[in-house]
Amino acid sequence: MAIRLIVDSTSDIPAARAAELGITVLPVRTYFGDEEFPADEGEKFFEKLKESRQLPHTAQVNPFDFEEAYKEILAAGDEGIVVTISGELSGTCRSALAAKEALGTDKISVVDSRHATFAHRLLAEYAAAQIARGASRADVVAGLETLRGKVRFLAAVEDLTYLRKGGRINALEFTVANLLAVKPVVEVREGRIRPCAKKIGMRKAAQTIVDMMAKDAVDGNKPYYIGYSADPSRAELVRKPLEEKYGAPAAVVPVGPAVGTYTGPGCVGVAYFTK
Repeated sequence: MAIRLIVDSTSDIPAARAAELGITVLPVRTYFGDEEFPADEGEKFFEKLKESRQLPHTAQVNPFDFEEAYKEILAAGDEGIVVTISGELSGTCRSALAAKEALGTDKISVVDSRHATFAHRLLAEYAAAQIARGASRADVVAGLETLRGKVRFLAAVEDLTYLRKGGRINALEFTVANLLAVKPVVEVREGRIRPCAKKIGMRKAAQTIVDMMAKDAVDGNKPYYIGYSADPSRAELVRKPLEEKYGAPAAVVPVGPAVGTYTGPGCVGVAYFTK
């Protein structure tokens, strides 16, 4: 009996990497009006986002899509693990649970990553590695539930407007940052995005990420990722100092349309495990 792993596309795992690891990726769809932007069309998406006054909208993975994926797993006599974007940020986790309940199966485990984008990816790839080593479904799930609290996600955001319009931060947090004309550094805490520092200029904001990571109890035996939206040069603001201290990142991750709808272009961040 094999264990099959399902994630949603907010994890920003490229199709080739997902195929290599045997991960099924279900799409969180992104639209400008009726025009859909698939996960692999990030460059085109951000060009339109910069030009448009209209905010795109996203559609969570629905229960039907999960049900179809589950049926395929069950028909093969296998088990499944689903690792979703934070339930505080999307209804995708609720869809995964609803599909499991509808089928009345105990062969599928659903885990809320409590994260998004490349922090979500860290956990998904951990799960894939454990499955490849022959770990049981119960052990993989237990590991995920422990490690999700040890993953840290920090990002410097060019403009909080996108997070505010998308309802991912509250009006007070937005107003304070906007009045001060700063580049906020945000973190994911308890599954939600929260500003945690304010710096004038993206270079200072990026350096704050490096400094905050240096003060943390980073688990150097596990990988870390650098991520960016739209502009790859933003990754270079943190790459050199992080490589000097922790070695090269396991991946430099472009943020896709689903998460990019809320971060906007020009952000840079890091995701890593703490001890």
